[in-house]
Amino acid sequence: MARGRNRATGPGSLEFVHAAKISGFQASGLSAYNNVDPHTVIRELAQNALDAASEAKRDVIRMVFEIDQVTPGQIPGLAQYQEHLQCAIDTQRAKNNLAQSQAIVNAMQATIDAERVPVLWVLDNGVGLNEQGMEDLLGDGQSGKADESTAGSYGNGHMTSFPASDPRYILYGGVHAEGRTVSGHAILATHVHRNKVCGEDGYLAKRVRVNDIFNRFDFYDGSRMPLLKKKLNWIEEKFGTGSVVGILGFNRFNRCRNDDEVLDVIETVIATHFTPVLYAGRMEIVLRSSSQTMRTLDKNSLEAVLSRRRQRDRRDRNSIGPSGRQAWETLETLKAEYGHTIETEAGIVRFHFRELPRSSGGGTHLQLFRNGMWITNAIPHNRASYYRNVVPFNGVILLTPEEAQEACGLVGKFEGPRHIDIDLKRQKQGSSARKALDALLKYLHERILALVPNIDTQEFDPGFFSVEVEGDGVRQNPKFRSTGMGTPERVPRPEPVGPSRPSQPKPPDPNRPRRLRRQGLRIDTRVAAVRQTRGISVRVKPLEDAKNAELRVILANGADETCDNPEPDHYLEIGEGARMGGEPVKAYVPDRHGKKRAVLLGPVSKSGEELDIWLPCRPPFTGDIRVELVRRAAAKAGV
Repeated sequence: MARGRNRATGPGSLEFVHAAKISGFQASGLSAYNNVDPHTVIRELAQNALDAASEAKRDVIRMVFEIDQVTPGQIPGLAQYQEHLQCAIDTQRAKNNLAQSQAIVNAMQATIDAERVPVLWVLDNGVGLNEQGMEDLLGDGQSGKADESTAGSYGNGHMTSFPASDPRYILYGGVHAEGRTVSGHAILATHVHRNKVCGEDGYLAKRVRVNDIFNRFDFYDGSRMPLLKKKLNWIEEKFGTGSVVGILGFNRFNRCRNDDEVLDVIETVIATHFTPVLYAGRMEIVLRSSSQTMRTLDKNSLEAVLSRRRQRDRRDRNSIGPSGRQAWETLETLKAEYGHTIETEAGIVRFHFRELPRSSGGGTHLQLFRNGMWITNAIPHNRASYYRNVVPFNGVILLTPEEAQEACGLVGKFEGPRHIDIDLKRQKQGSSARKALDALLKYLHERILALVPNIDTQEFDPGFFSVEVEGDGVRQNPKFRSTGMGTPERVPRPEPVGPSRPSQPKPPDPNRPRRLRRQGLRIDTRVAAVRQTRGISVRVKPLEDAKNAELRVILANGADETCDNPEPDHYLEIGEGARMGGEPVKAYVPDRHGKKRAVLLGPVSKSGEELDIWLPCRPPFTGDIRVELVRRAAAKAGV
């Protein structure tokens, strides 16, 4: 792009103000949002709309996501954008900083030089962005929220949208009780423009007062900006009040091939992160594309959307939020028959829980939603390991400002800026807020324990056990050290070694012992086990028939199934002398290092008796282990 080439002279002006901080196109302020994660972008936009609709006292939160295309001449402030972009390129090239940012610059230039510019519009029926709200939005770290118990606010997360804009230019507008307000924010790099040093930030405003932090901007009302005026007219006609966000140069999150895929992603993100408000009929989303594709996400379509991802045990790579399976379980658990009310000093908490069927193979999971938005599934004092003595269940904790304003405020103080976790260490130990939240979460744990049935080993297999037993059946504190007692040894975990690859494939050896396969179809069972000094005594009752069953003992690694890169399972080594019903087991199953990691039991039957099995092994002194029975192909003769 040549200097001074301004095809567009769109209305409005972008004001780039002086800044003492020197930054390049790889600005540190954007470093936390470099990954164009649609879960982060869409969740933030929907969260802001939810809070704004709550402030406006809307019974139903309505949003429209629309993928459109505009001409460069329609974009407000584009002439100033082009001029400052070229100055930024020249300045960064002179500082030898351009090479590492060339891809960013190329995307910026390609967008504004194109005949049509893609835009993702997001409209809502909230209270609308007035001048104070716009000030807070364009501020760094200001919230401007009317109520601290809401899930978030404009101002704390608007930076999340910039990676979805190739030119890093976002438009904003609002219809509110006082009228209309529009603005925009572009992020380039520090540059010299007409012999003046300008910072990276450009604002769509009549005037920017650098030295006045209380009244920095004179905003436009959008009356001379046809592109924004059209959107504001639609909001006023359909909603009365509300806001619009326009992500210019929308890049489809750098992962979608077409607009229909984008709509699928948006639909999925909102369905998984805002399941309770959708299920309650308090949120309706309309999705449109430039190809006139239109769909609606509401209570009626929620189940179909979540059902498409119910088999996904892990969340999308590098994304936040629950997995597809967890979101489906949340929907199933929100049904009326599973609802309970827990009265606390911080307000009324709604708790839903549903016992998981044994055949599901799943473990206990709790999800916490605040003001309808998913916050975390790692709740202090309420992680799965805190519920070892009750049946596996899926639990949903709901905090709403209407019923638990104090609880919402407490939880909000210990969430990070992205509202995706609760960390008590965010305030000093002994602080009043930390004590209050700690007490609240412990009380919820006690009340949940009282609601969920205890495990009956004759009826349920918890999927793991953790019985600290030293000696033959004498229970002791695992931290207690008697005289002469050595330090407990860790169970050795072999380092991964790559197998040698022969140049020519060898024919299968019929006498070669079978090797451990990590995957297998689990057999539904009831399990009771006791950890002893020289091994583990296991009683197993198969609930299914199998021609050949394999039993192994697995060390729990603590990795949640939503982890992007969960650790592999580790199997305890089993020594010689394993017995079933007093007789030697049929065979051992070695790993690739020749270590015995499982035993073959042969045929098992649900109509047969319970199996008493002795496994000579060295279980760790602490931690969880899991006994599994899996189905294998029928053993060959002699094996």
